[in-house]
Amino acid sequence: MMQFSHSDHWSPKKGVEVLVVPFWEEKSPKPVARALEIEKELTKQLNALNFSGALGKSEFCHTSEGIILALGMGKKEELTSDRIREAMAKACLALRAKKMRHLALIATGIKDLDALCEGLLFRNYVFERFKRSSEPLLESVHIVGGGAHTRKHFNRAEALMEGVYLTRDLINDNAEHVTPSYLADIAKRLGKEPKTKVKILTKRAIEKEKMGLFLAVNQGSSLEPRLIIIEYTGNSRSKDKTVLVGKGVTYDTGGLSLKPSTSMDTMKADMSGSACVLGALRAAQALNLKKNITVVIASTDNAIGSKSYRPGDVFTGMSGKSVEVMNTDAEGRLTLADALTYTQKHLSPSRIVDVATLTGACVVGLGEGVCGLMSNDKEMESGLVKASDSTGEKAWPLPLPPEYRAILDSPIADMRNVGVRWGGAITAGIFLQEFVDEGMPWAHLDIAGPAFPDQSFRYFPKGATGFGVRLLIDFVERL
Repeated sequence: MMQFSHSDHWSPKKGVEVLVVPFWEEKSPKPVARALEIEKELTKQLNALNFSGALGKSEFCHTSEGIILALGMGKKEELTSDRIREAMAKACLALRAKKMRHLALIATGIKDLDALCEGLLFRNYVFERFKRSSEPLLESVHIVGGGAHTRKHFNRAEALMEGVYLTRDLINDNAEHVTPSYLADIAKRLGKEPKTKVKILTKRAIEKEKMGLFLAVNQGSSLEPRLIIIEYTGNSRSKDKTVLVGKGVTYDTGGLSLKPSTSMDTMKADMSGSACVLGALRAAQALNLKKNITVVIASTDNAIGSKSYRPGDVFTGMSGKSVEVMNTDAEGRLTLADALTYTQKHLSPSRIVDVATLTGACVVGLGEGVCGLMSNDKEMESGLVKASDSTGEKAWPLPLPPEYRAILDSPIADMRNVGVRWGGAITAGIFLQEFVDEGMPWAHLDIAGPAFPDQSFRYFPKGATGFGVRLLIDFVERL
């Protein structure tokens, strides 16, 4: 993380390599804050460079006060929190490309300091475990202006990024390393923090719970499954509890319904849901959030072996419902089904949000920049949409038409794990809904697109983004 300092007015600081000056987009771009004596000198250089002040565009200038990075904020009337994040993320990338590590930033006139700090931190990340040479990162930022509470905003952004970075690290790492037992170890590490306790169920305990759907997915694996429960009690006086259930399939071959080889190279990211909820819990700890959050992860890989579960077989879950497996590559919903049942039987949730890279159909429908949102509760759906708008982690509500339930009918079991090709994201949501008790508020986030995109978008990087951590924290804070 970056070291932070703050002052109300700008004066040259020892060690600062560059001063970032935001500009509005106009015919002749003007600084957001008219705070520099060299404004005329700077404007003359920018006019010569045809700098427009367009969102995220930047130019380096050499002035009598040192190196200036002019940063475009776009048009004043179009400025939003999300556009602030995008501009600051672009500034971070521009500075890192020049191997600059220490900056000052004129923040006067930018009202959303949470977004400003998040944007700077969002792209100040690199996964270096396998790199022989390190990439430059920003090391310090001196924020000018913003008021007396600027440090509070930076500390909040830093706490959120602890969760985001943990999520990215877990997703970017090798599936060889990030196994069910490794996720359990991460949970134990988080359990050492205040207000947190952890319970890990081994295979024998999972068998005692009769989690037949979860165990079916694990049959072909040489790795034992783990059911991971982490309880964070931010408010011991309240019985209100939000349970976050994350899909924890640490590698997905598709099982006997084998994926094409070109679709398998990103399947280490199939545990992004579990990484997201672990990141959200870590952020809650770092924020000292006054809410109660429990994380549940049913973790296994979906491997191929002589004992692999087969298309056409029927398995019975912890709920007592039987499922005819039509496709072993629709495994995440099976693990989540038993995790949802366990949550309701043992954990007394007030509401449940499950997070999963569940369907390619959701990516086809919404692309890589938006997750699918399905819920049985209008208040939950509304809360998640508000959190989506606030954080810029876009969630789009999809329906759960009751008539689609017939698509999952089976002649020999209570239901099938897949239906027809069309509406696959929705029928996956309907499958999960079958394991949610009547009256239990529940929402499902299908993050298959934005969790691990092929290309960067807005301020999100290519690869592991940490999508969902900030969305979940914002949602819980609003309760």
